[in-house]
Amino acid sequence: MLKKKNWVLLLMMFSLITVFSSGCEQSPKGAEITIDPDMTGFDDFMMSAYEGDQYLIVYGSQGSETDTTRLKNYAEYLDSILNFQEEGQLIIESDVNVTEADLEDKHIILLGNPETNSLFAQINDKLPIQVIDNKVEIPDAGWTIGEETTTFTYLIPNPLNQSKYLWVIGASKSDYFSHLRFMTMNLKIDDYLIKADERTRYSGRFSKASSGWTILQLEARETIGEFESADSKHFVIRYSPVDQQTKENIRDILQEREIIYEKIADQLGFEPDHRIDIDIYMTEEVMEHYVGRDDDFLSGLSYEVHKQGQEDLKYKEKIAKIFLGELGISLDQMTRDGLSFALVAEKEESEVFIDRENYLPLTDLTGPLINRSFDSEMVRRELRSFFQYLIEHDGMDKAIDLYQINGTMGLKEALQQVYGKDLLTLEGEWINEIDK
Repeated sequence: MLKKKNWVLLLMMFSLITVFSSGCEQSPKGAEITIDPDMTGFDDFMMSAYEGDQYLIVYGSQGSETDTTRLKNYAEYLDSILNFQEEGQLIIESDVNVTEADLEDKHIILLGNPETNSLFAQINDKLPIQVIDNKVEIPDAGWTIGEETTTFTYLIPNPLNQSKYLWVIGASKSDYFSHLRFMTMNLKIDDYLIKADERTRYSGRFSKASSGWTILQLEARETIGEFESADSKHFVIRYSPVDQQTKENIRDILQEREIIYEKIADQLGFEPDHRIDIDIYMTEEVMEHYVGRDDDFLSGLSYEVHKQGQEDLKYKEKIAKIFLGELGISLDQMTRDGLSFALVAEKEESEVFIDRENYLPLTDLTGPLINRSFDSEMVRRELRSFFQYLIEHDGMDKAIDLYQINGTMGLKEALQQVYGKDLLTLEGEWINEIDK
């Protein structure tokens, strides 16, 4: 069974709230009635966990080794978010290990695309959103979305067993599997999201008939509206025309970000080959209306929230992640966050005290997602300090190597390969150093 607090967390992560069943269409004349009208979408999908339903995440294994690693890592990330309480209620399997019994008994979460996932290939022509020749096709609407950056997520009754759900999450090209975990969807109003790129999103509700769920027409959602813009050497900032405080302070805002840019570039020894885009929103609610809770640092775009003119406290590390995104993406959140924190740390933040009685072992912080119940400031402090230690003692080049190698293998193995030591040994050396 799904833990209630973790279910609430999932709702926040995906902006998930009850999907109303109003507006469902009647079946076309003569169509076979196969779908229970009580199947309304994500609310029903998640609430079924309380009734003991079983779930199976199916990742593709037909692509390259990197493709499979990324999809499996993303499956583990989803498992961490869902965090079902009952043993075995949610399991992860490769596409080649899915059985007929799985399709009969379980809701399926399908990851990848037809090229990388054999189950996806088997049912692709039965889906309302298909992938054909690395393009996303919506046959009922007569649409083709050809951008190679396209990612998508949607939930429908499983065409192979319409008494169970099929949640599809994927990308038209496997190069963009790394973007999946940073794509969110506002399920308060949407059943599906197709994200062609960081500026182009199509979302809406399925036309729900008892014979199938379809998309009859697509609706594009703007990500920035009629925003104004200002630029500098390395940045383009967009903001609402009614945001007077940002407008009045825009030159100072740009200058502050240029300072951080130079600080990061000096440490890493490289910089992005494009200007960084920053969208500034006045509230989190406004931001979610436009872009959900997306993180588009891999596309060179940062989202900031300036509440009542107060600057986004995380803008520095967001810029650092855009730099690191030039190197790809590590599998472990610990590496992404830790190196970002260290790159933008102020001098006073280097003098950290670790309370041995109130301390999170670093082994607890590995994996695709750090436990959200941990104290965020404690996690931040420990990761910043540990990665500062690695940089000071072994240099930035090794830290960069770690970030990149962690993109193809787990952090514990990557640490062994780069530093020749396991995490426990490095952790002990770090603790001894800061205790001096």
